[in-house]
Amino acid sequence: MDEKTDVVEPVSATTADLKLAFPNSDAAFREECTELGATLAEAHELWATNVTKATTKLAEANKAQADKIAELEAAAKAKEEAPGVEALGVITEGTTNAAGGDVSEQWHAAVAEKEKAGMKKGPAMVAVVKEQPELHQAYLDTYNTEHRQQRRRIT
Repeated sequence: MDEKTDVVEPVSATTADLKLAFPNSDAAFREECTELGATLAEAHELWATNVTKATTKLAEANKAQADKIAELEAAAKAKEEAPGVEALGVITEGTTNAAGGDVSEQWHAAVAEKEKAGMKKGPAMVAVVKEQPELHQAYLDTYNTEHRQQRRRIT
């Protein structure tokens, strides 16, 4: 008896075969396999290569993000440890500062002095802010405390 063995030639995978074998694949992958005339075995190899590339790319992106997070955390820690002074507290109405006298009166007097020197009000205020930032902050704190009840939030 003579037995004949039929040798099956590998056949290119169809789009339907590829969708069934690779349910999470995108159209670009299936199109690439179809254009190459890839069999299912060849498509599996191509899929494995694509997954490896994607995994490597994601690992690199994760590493870059982890490095950025570490950099930001180090910067935040350095900022916390930086030398400095405590912020000025809230000044209540009628409070005097180290120079003595009402803070509001000192602010207006400093601005008026600049105006007497020939400056307009806006530039005079800017000059006082630059020259005496502590007085400006104290004035703002006092003003905001005095006028807190008058302000309303729009909702």
